[in-house]
Amino acid sequence: MGRIFTNIRIGKRDRWTLFDSGAENTYVVKGVARGLKPRRLSKTWPARLGGRVHAIRQTCILDATVKGKQLETLAFVIDEIGCDPDGRPIVILFGKWSMKQWNVVLDMKREALDLSWSPKQFVEF
Repeated sequence: MGRIFTNIRIGKRDRWTLFDSGAENTYVVKGVARGLKPRRLSKTWPARLGGRVHAIRQTCILDATVKGKQLETLAFVIDEIGCDPDGRPIVILFGKWSMKQWNVVLDMKREALDLSWSPKQFVEF
């Protein structure tokens, strides 16, 4: 499992993000989701994250710029994610399915993201 913390740009604001290969899904806190036009789900789903169970009632499309690349992915809206080791609040958790979709690689030696494999187009077979 790998974890990288970095800012990503949502609109005109930088947002503190955890890229976590141990998390299946992508999550955003309500404050971030407000600007992303959240959509109410027809059913509430439980999600265990950070040692507690969260009630997932909304999703949104996370439209972000990461290291100069534009990425869009589905995100679940939750009340809080937690803090980084320095106590800084995390407002986005970018999970492995979104990383796979956009070929985001966690470079653990450099503690950085590698987006060199990120697609410039979608190729379907």
